[in-house]
Amino acid sequence: GRGLGEVDILISFGVLPLVGSYYVQTGTLTLTALLASLPIGLYTMAVLYFHHFLHWRADAAVGKITPVVALGERRARLVGAMILLLIAATFLLDAILNVFPWYSFIAAFTIIPVLNVLRQATGGLKQYIRLVATNLNGNLQAALVVLLALFVRGFAHF
Repeated sequence: GRGLGEVDILISFGVLPLVGSYYVQTGTLTLTALLASLPIGLYTMAVLYFHHFLHWRADAAVGKITPVVALGERRARLVGAMILLLIAATFLLDAILNVFPWYSFIAAFTIIPVLNVLRQATGGLKQYIRLVATNLNGNLQAALVVLLALFVRGFAHF
């Protein structure tokens, strides 16, 4: 690869499905649709990113350049933390800009357990398995928070 797998995931599992669905239904493209796609797209991108930690030593041994191999384990963990903070920032931005209901900001807090596990993960496979699992749980929880917030907002209009 060319090191674009994470960006591909962000676009393919975040931007395209949401913005594409919005376009098919409305015939327009909006910044709001793009903003709505970013937090879940970034969280899904983080799934792939953190998965690289599971086998980075084997990847390095065979010359496969993944983000963790290219950055080194320590710096890759720092980049992972930055990705998580970006996820939280996009949830907060979407709540502030009323892309999602204001109370959907709660989804930003789903990164906290992932950050805690990431901080504790210092090279052991079991720690990285826990990191991947915790990130998947955070992704699901964030999606459920946003779904519930949108559901509640929908009923508030009756």
